[in-house]
Amino acid sequence: MPNNNLLEPSTRSTNNRYSAPAPANKAQSFQPTIQPAYQPPPNYKIQGPIMKNEAPARIIPIAALNPYQGRWAIKARVTAKGDLRRYNNARGDGKVFSFDLLDSDGGEIRVTCFNAVVDRFYNVIEVGKVYLISKGSLKPAQKNFNHLKNEWEIFLESNSTVELCPDEDGSIPRQQFSFRPITEIESAENNSILDVIGIVISVNPSVPILRKNGMETQRRILNLKDASGKSVELTLWGDFCNKEGQKLQEMVDSGLFPVLAVKAGKVNDFNGKSIGTISSTQLFIDPDCPEAQGLRAWFESGGRNTASISISKELMPGGSKNEVRKTLTQIKDEGLGRSDKPDWVTAKATVVFIKTDNFCYTACPLMIGDRQCNKKVTQSGPDSRPYRTHLGNSFPGSWRRNLGMLGKGNVFVEI
Repeated sequence: MPNNNLLEPSTRSTNNRYSAPAPANKAQSFQPTIQPAYQPPPNYKIQGPIMKNEAPARIIPIAALNPYQGRWAIKARVTAKGDLRRYNNARGDGKVFSFDLLDSDGGEIRVTCFNAVVDRFYNVIEVGKVYLISKGSLKPAQKNFNHLKNEWEIFLESNSTVELCPDEDGSIPRQQFSFRPITEIESAENNSILDVIGIVISVNPSVPILRKNGMETQRRILNLKDASGKSVELTLWGDFCNKEGQKLQEMVDSGLFPVLAVKAGKVNDFNGKSIGTISSTQLFIDPDCPEAQGLRAWFESGGRNTASISISKELMPGGSKNEVRKTLTQIKDEGLGRSDKPDWVTAKATVVFIKTDNFCYTACPLMIGDRQCNKKVTQSGPDSRPYRTHLGNSFPGSWRRNLGMLGKGNVFVEI
């Protein structure tokens, strides 16, 4: 007889793993609990190449540039553009050009391009235009060649970008000056670079000058005066003589005395202080700036007749050296001209004899590299032509004669 006291497992319990036993006359079945399907954790790993951040770089002031910034852009106006120069060194031949930038905050910096980068940007860059520049590298400025007030210089590379942008508001000035009065130039260091402005009171003709490397160039000297009561010589070299120099001479000869602003002139302390042009110098005739307007008003209200003292002549007690009158006997007896420094005197005399023989020699016209030989040649023909050079070659035609007694330096005459 079955024991009715035995408890059967509850078929309603959710904690039982198996159901109640089936009757003896039925087969026992196995019913496991159904588990949810396995779901792997989400995979957030990026598939494929990583995309770079191509958002435009933020525009910053030139004064904030430094080599430790990853991405930057500047908006600036080109105030000067240098010539394309070619060079040769141990690495081979190359080419380079530079241009200067000015932004709305008054910051300035020089940009330099080499070789293939020159081909990309030389014809793109124009003076006076505004550009958006980015992706360049910054290096310490070479102060021997870079006069701008910035410790860094931008070097453009193959991935650099230069975009012309409109100058909508005119917030970026055309040029920036730091004018020094002429009286302060008197105490300026030799070879220093500075800006000066003055009234052009005289302009000398352009004359050819032979440089130490044998190349011939042009030189023109003019004089500037300002309200400080001083005047200074400005020496123009090369293309400045025929461009701005010729225009200034025509203006002065016609009775006009223009205002001239000199950007980046070089101080020379030979025979007093003077200013000379260099490759990065810029000349502005009658510029539209407050300093020019004030100088013009001073000149028209009486400054025209105000005497000025030149700082380009060394002074001595009793007047400038070239105002000291001496006789030829005094010059000889006092041994003037025999010391390390020149002696400046004024003498009045009459020419009684001119030496006509051996005052010049026939010079070799052959080119050695980029300069003319100029060594003495000898006559080899009965009719005085042709001449034989020291290199053993004979050439007919016109000859250059080297004169060593006319003026200071060498003067050439074609015969």
